[in-house]
Amino acid sequence: MDKIAKSGWLAIAVMLSVLLVTAGCSGRTGEGGGKPRTYAQDGYMGLTNSNPGLPTNPGYFNYEADTRFMKEKLSEISGIEDADFVINDPKITATLTYSEAMTEEQQRIIEAKALEVLQYNMPRYIIDVKSR
Repeated sequence: MDKIAKSGWLAIAVMLSVLLVTAGCSGRTGEGGGKPRTYAQDGYMGLTNSNPGLPTNPGYFNYEADTRFMKEKLSEISGIEDADFVINDPKITATLTYSEAMTEEQQRIIEAKALEVLQYNMPRYIIDVKSR
């Protein structure tokens, strides 16, 4: 009977140990109420919510920042005094104002440069450039 009692106590001790180990590893408590956290349904496994500065975030780009960037890029081209933009997503019409009187040929050359710069730097838009 002594062997049976020892094996009974051993079985109880093993079951208790297994229960304690599994209880410590089961679900979460506290914050979140034990509900599992899932990724946002954004197609990027939640990256757009966790990293707002990444270009994958839909709010990363905005028209004000795009306009400021385009003006900055066009200011690098000599002969352009100012540029106005009409954004009708996905199309942008840039209207250029020149710093001095130019022939139409010179204007066309600058327009072509401006178009190339804008298309390279703003690939998500369809760009149209014209003169004032």
